[in-house]
Formats: sequence, structure tokens, C-alpha cells
Amino acid sequence: MSLHRKENHPPKVLVAHQPSYLPWQGYFARLFDVDQLVLLDHVQFAERGVQHRTWIRGHTGGRQRLSVPVRRTGRYPQPIRDVAIADPRWAHRHWRTLSQIYRRAKYFDTYAEDLHAIYHQPWTTLTAVNTTLIKLVSRALGLDIQLIPSSSLDPTGTKTAMLVDLCRRTGATVLRVGTGAPHYLDTRLLTQAGIAIEVATYTHHPYPQGRGPFVPNLAALDPVLHHGPHAREILAAGASTRTWTPHEHDSRPAVTGSRARPQARQTHSLMPLLTDRRRLKQAARGCMRTTSSPGADGMTWRNYRAGLDARLAKLAAHLHDGSWTPSPLRQVTWSLDDKDLAIVIPTVEDRIVHRALRQCAEPILEAHAYPDWLFGWRPGRSRAHALAYAQRHGITSPCWVADIDVTRATAGSTVDQTMRWLADWIHDGSFLRIVRRVLNGLPSPLAPGSGLSPLLTNL
Repeated sequence: MSLHRKENHPPKVLVAHQPSYLPWQGYFARLFDVDQLVLLDHVQFAERGVQHRTWIRGHTGGRQRLSVPVRRTGRYPQPIRDVAIADPRWAHRHWRTLSQIYRRAKYFDTYAEDLHAIYHQPWTTLTAVNTTLIKLVSRALGLDIQLIPSSSLDPTGTKTAMLVDLCRRTGATVLRVGTGAPHYLDTRLLTQAGIAIEVATYTHHPYPQGRGPFVPNLAALDPVLHHGPHAREILAAGASTRTWTPHEHDSRPAVTGSRARPQARQTHSLMPLLTDRRRLKQAARGCMRTTSSPGADGMTWRNYRAGLDARLAKLAAHLHDGSWTPSPLRQVTWSLDDKDLAIVIPTVEDRIVHRALRQCAEPILEAHAYPDWLFGWRPGRSRAHALAYAQRHGITSPCWVADIDVTRATAGSTVDQTMRWLADWIHDGSFLRIVRRVLNGLPSPLAPGSGLSPLLTNL
């Protein structure tokens, strides 16, 4: 009698993405163990989205957007593969910006020749340049994957049915999706087809980016130019997948505050970031760009700028030793759309603290707490992105559009309740004590005018 060993091959995983322009880091982080990426070039193009926009680190810190101009044909819907580039000068502008910002990055010279060649070609279609850049970044990350345009597979159906057909055509038995996908996928169709669902998540782990604080949510090209072959390790450290099961709660959070709980507790040490003088100066400059009215103490930005460094050093010391307390508020009434809206105006220094707290907490909440379909008060997101998301996932008429009064929708929340929400994700006791001190000084935790209200309203 002869015995034959049965080989156990891992199940084939389908990862399908729209061809994005210089995609973000999570785009590539879910590709480390697959050999194919299906580029959904047959689906509808969404204006002002990641298909022709990306984010890199700016000259002065923060994020800077790069956009490829596209021609609007009037055809609706327009497949991504048919989108034409409108202005040939875009490539020269993007190359100039990339070379100016990253010329001192350690591995810029390694990839400069390839990037220069790409940005000096006469591109006519968006898909062609996106695919070429995805290949470049994939090679830099050591990914040996085949890029397959979905139009070459001629899939049938839309939405989930289309993904089921792509799984069938590629022989995949596992569909890997992002964190928001279970909310809009028809999991019944996938289960009936015998297709398992994997949910991929990505957490931004800080890495050296040159001068200034770490900036998350950038294109994968950023760690590649700074760290070369080690960029793969950076992305792998933030990547994780889990099997999704149909019994999991997959409904959207209710207005009353039902939210997904964190899977595992992570400790964050945020006080060194909060008390860093450079970050406080960055917060101060951000406040100067967006606010001008003095608070209850009458201090203006012009007066506060005098001796700014000394003032911020004193503020940092008070935050560090726990002696900082918020000042009284100035309350005003603002008329908007025939409504009287009560707004609080903190003092100049308190506004700096609010923004600095938000700068520390926002990257954690962006990475862990907020779902993909949330677009309000988030960096790099707008109403246009929300509409593009709705179109991309087939959320079209008939539908409801709700005009919500945020001040009333969040009425009744208490400081204790708000702190419990925040403590689900932020695990630095000293940092949370300062946040509580801020909230205790407000007429309500989500009072309009507070620098923390947009972040907490999203939460």
C-alpha cells in the first residue's frame, strides 16, 4: 500500500482596490502575503478622491496634498480606466514638489532616477500613471505581486456580487477588505459562495521623517524615501488582519453613542508630546491662522506673540507639573441660518492647549476609533469625499439627507461620559486629567468654540 501526503495549501486571498495615486501606507500593508492585486479600473471614478489625490509631508510639517488634474467629460458614470489627464504640466509640478521636500531624505537618491523618469513621461490617462507608481512603490517594499486590471477579467454584477465574481475568476476563497467594508458588503452573498472575509487594519507607527513631529496618514512613498528597504518593516509593524464572522455586530454606530470597543489595550505616553515646545509652537501657529477674537482676559494674538518662546516655555512647565488650569470663557451668540448659536471663546493660551491636546489625540483616534465612513472634521476629508464614498459604494437614490443641528444632537453628554469615550482609546492618565480639566471649564463637553469639540463630536 502506498501513502500519499496531502499538501495543505493556504487559501488564496483576493485584494481588490481602485488604482489610487501614490496610495497611502495601509494600501500596501495588506499585500505582504498575496501575489496578486486586482485594480478596480472598471468601477466609477470619484472626483476629489484618492484616485487622483495623495498626501505627502509638507515643507513646514503637517500634510500637503498633491492632485492630478483630470478632464471632466460629462459622461456619467465614468469608469476609472477612461479618466483622462487634463493638464500635462501637473507632472512637472509634482516632481518639483517631491524633489524639494524629500531631497534630503536618506533614500531619495535611490529612487530619484525612477521617479524622474515617471514624472517626465507624457501621460494621457490617470490609470496608467497610477499603475506605474503602484509598481514602483511595490518594488521598493519588496512586494512580488501581479497587478491585474479588473476590466481584463470582465466581472459581472455590482458591489458584493462583483467581488464574488472576481473571487471566482481568480480562484480566491478569501476576500480581504478594509475596516469599513463589513458595513456595506452583502455578507450573505459571500457566505453562500463559500468566501471568507478578512478585515485588514493599519495603525500608523511613528517613524523618523526628518525634522519636526511625526505626521501620519501619508503616502507610502514617504517611508520609502526616508527608510528605503526598511520601509517594509515599518508598514508590517502596523498591519494586522482578522477573520470576520457573520455574527459580529456590523451596524453603524447610533447617534446615542454606541461604538466599537478597542480590541486590545495599548499604552500611550502623550505627555512628552503635549509638553514639547516645538509642538506647542506648532499649535500656536495653527491657532493664529484660524482665530482672532480675544478671550475673557482681552489678550490678543498680536500681544501674545511678544515673547512667544518664553510664554510657551512657561506653559509647557505648567502642563508638565500639573499646575495648569483653564481660564474663564468669553461667551457670545452667533446667528447662523436664523438660529442663535451660543459659542465659547477661550483665552489665547487655552486655545493653544486645546489644539495641542487635539494634535496628540487625533492620530490615535484616526488609526483606531473612527470608521472609514466618517468624514466630518477629519484631516484630509470633506463633504466632497463623503459624496464620493457614497457613490463608490453604490449609496445612491433613493436615500435620505439629514440636516443635523450638532449642538442639539450632542446635547446631554456629560463630562464623565465623554471621558469614558476618550479613555477607551487614550491610555495616558496625566493627559486625560488635563482633558477633564478643560471639559470641566466648559458649559458642556462639546461646546462650540472649544478646540476639542470637533474631535469629541466625531468620537
